[in-house]
Amino acid sequence: MTCDFSSVRFLGEGGFGPVHKGFLDDKCRPGLTPQPVAAKLLNLDGDQGHKEWLTEVVLLGQLKHPHLVKLIGYCCEGENRLLVYERATDKKRPPREQNLVEWVKPYLKDHHKLDSVIDQRLEGQYSSEGAREVAALAQQCISHSPKSRPTIAMLSRSWSLSSSSEMCPLSTSHSRWGIAL
Repeated sequence: MTCDFSSVRFLGEGGFGPVHKGFLDDKCRPGLTPQPVAAKLLNLDGDQGHKEWLTEVVLLGQLKHPHLVKLIGYCCEGENRLLVYERATDKKRPPREQNLVEWVKPYLKDHHKLDSVIDQRLEGQYSSEGAREVAALAQQCISHSPKSRPTIAMLSRSWSLSSSSEMCPLSTSHSRWGIAL
């Protein structure tokens, strides 16, 4: 799948650990549709552990959105933890349109611009304060410094607090936070 996590297949590293590109086919499991994947291997010396890994498995196993990566598998063997995501790029789009994170950064920083990326179908279903709090949380998630990013457990607690308040309801089918990203 990843050629034993070869450095040639290394994509990057976050708070969870290193990410490598790989490929799944029917040699892994008969009948499996061949597809490129990204495999995140838990860094046992890192800040995150089994609880954060399990939270990510549970949350991403339930969330579905065109702009979220799809968790397609996981492995828990001894102390080792692995998450496998689908990996796809849209080669028909210009490169500047392929990087959603870079595109949205200016909108997250400026609350006047933030309104332009919020799905208009949600008008009146969220507070401006709630949208700003979610934008601030999103900014933390895309920080260049992995140590500055919140853990999945921290995000889960934030989502629980937000969903129980009236600031940012989660009852929309458009996105978890009312932001059309």
